[in-house]
Amino acid sequence: MTDFAGFAAVFALLAWTGSRRAHGDNEFLVADRSLGLFPLVATLVMTEFNTSTLLAFSAAGYRAGPMALALPFVFLAGLAFYTLTVARAWKRFDRLSVAELFAVRYSPALGRLVSVLLLLAMTGFSATYVKSLTMLAEPFLPGVPFFLLSAALTAVVLMVVLPGGLMSVVRSDVVSFVITLVVVPLLLVIGAARSAPLGGLAAAFPPDQLSFNPAAQWGHPELPFRFVSTLIVLTCFTYIAAPWYGQKIFAARSQRTAFAAVAWAAVLVFALYGCMVLAAAHFCVVSPGLEDPQSAVPALVAAWLPSGLRGVGFGVLFAAALTTLSGVPLQGLHTVTASSTSAFGNHGYHAFSHQPLGSQGRRFRVAPVVLRDDLHPLSKQAALVVQLLVEQIQDLLHFLAFAGPRARQRSHKADFDRTGGKSQRGKQ
Repeated sequence: MTDFAGFAAVFALLAWTGSRRAHGDNEFLVADRSLGLFPLVATLVMTEFNTSTLLAFSAAGYRAGPMALALPFVFLAGLAFYTLTVARAWKRFDRLSVAELFAVRYSPALGRLVSVLLLLAMTGFSATYVKSLTMLAEPFLPGVPFFLLSAALTAVVLMVVLPGGLMSVVRSDVVSFVITLVVVPLLLVIGAARSAPLGGLAAAFPPDQLSFNPAAQWGHPELPFRFVSTLIVLTCFTYIAAPWYGQKIFAARSQRTAFAAVAWAAVLVFALYGCMVLAAAHFCVVSPGLEDPQSAVPALVAAWLPSGLRGVGFGVLFAAALTTLSGVPLQGLHTVTASSTSAFGNHGYHAFSHQPLGSQGRRFRVAPVVLRDDLHPLSKQAALVVQLLVEQIQDLLHFLAFAGPRARQRSHKADFDRTGGKSQRGKQ
């Protein structure tokens, strides 16, 4: 009962902080572009500190020991690269979605295609987040069918965070961040104390796995660093266009704030994941032979934290999943809204001016979406989703209708020029 009370207390605090409704589109989508350093650091850290990665990294720590710190190092390197290369640049761009860059630099049609691809990618991410959240909640809510538990938790996430948009996400992230900074290091301290009488980490892992040494572990059979190095490269060059970071950077108060926040987030994300990797390694000493290493995190929370605080621990895991999962649909709304602004050549609803945008005379353009100012932002986004999908189909029809004939015309012209040139040379 005390565990349920601890979990309920964390949940109630998150629900209270995230319950305030947004007062306009600007606050709903980009938090009035006014986030200072601390809330921006908090929301960036909690965006990256998600349950699916937490389960995977902790499972690696349970199997491979301290050498699994190589996996959190991927985020340290990737976010450091983001800090040095694009943190200030994205804030200078300062739009709604990273997809707008493709519309501005290349074409509105490419921008909309990127928007659709980002929406599809974030839909896939949501599935992993929901599954990991359900896996964490299963020990705390035994007997509930997996599907029903997933549906209930997803509904709770949406109800808690979405009414206030990004401001709700940020406020929830700040609360989650503070609690996480207390609970996660505490788990590592408890784990070290529990494993010490049994011989510590050396009792469960060979000497070459007791430290993180990239050179010595380059081809290690348990976790080769050459594999990790590929993850570092992929992270560096995919995160520079990650919508979940661009969304938060656009909400920063200034370029300086954005730069400093991502730099701090890189260190803190590595530290938090590192603590959980080492805690799972200590748990392997105390409880070897775990059937599924992915269950190491809920198992060690249930085993090590006292009654009451155990509920708070599960509340922290729920908060990590809540903030990440709630950010996915919000990123989708950013992408859809951006796809209906002037950067994409549309004449629909502009999220901030509340004015219709001028048409740029494109063929097959759908009629503008007329929205009342007093509608809730979610209602506006639903209408814009429909418009984006219709326009994407129209762009495809436009391509099929005109690209083929134009290609044939270019081919005929090339043939004419080529044969004409030859005939001229023959006459000469």
